[in-house]
Amino acid sequence: MTENRLPAETVFLSYARKNLERIQPLLKGFEAHGWTMWVDRLELRSGDDWAARIPRMIENAYCAVVVWSRDAVKSEWVRKEATLALAKVGKGLRLFPVQLDRDIDIPEEFRKWHAVDLSEWNGDASDALFKNSVMAPIENSWAIASGMALRQPLKISPPLKVIKRIVASDDVTDGTAKGSAG
Repeated sequence: MTENRLPAETVFLSYARKNLERIQPLLKGFEAHGWTMWVDRLELRSGDDWAARIPRMIENAYCAVVVWSRDAVKSEWVRKEATLALAKVGKGLRLFPVQLDRDIDIPEEFRKWHAVDLSEWNGDASDALFKNSVMAPIENSWAIASGMALRQPLKISPPLKVIKRIVASDDVTDGTAKGSAG
């Protein structure tokens, strides 16, 4: 791996250093689903210019997962990394916040991004909370961005007025739909 390029399926993980032990299940969960994680504590080497390298890694990652916790909301570096990631949203980077603690005051500029509450997650990568609320949105987003078939179908309901229009335009009394196709 070179200094500036990452595998396309790399996830940049922003977390408070005090939470290194608490993020281990998250790291294992992503890796169990085939994702490459970029975590400063694991990737930076002696002599690396981390203040320059971290922004490059955010720039080159597919997505950034910001792990909010009581410690993270107080961390200057988590806020800097989250701000760098936020600036890249819409320019190729996806942002997926999660929170390890309930009732935390996520900085205002990040509140519009829903953070999945993992405070009661059991740490199991096959757990429904992790698979459906964390992995499915990331994998679906990846599939759409890369033009691949979705691993798990998106569960998005059409707006109610669209459903009403389809029902109103179809006559299903004889078991076959008649009328316009939509």
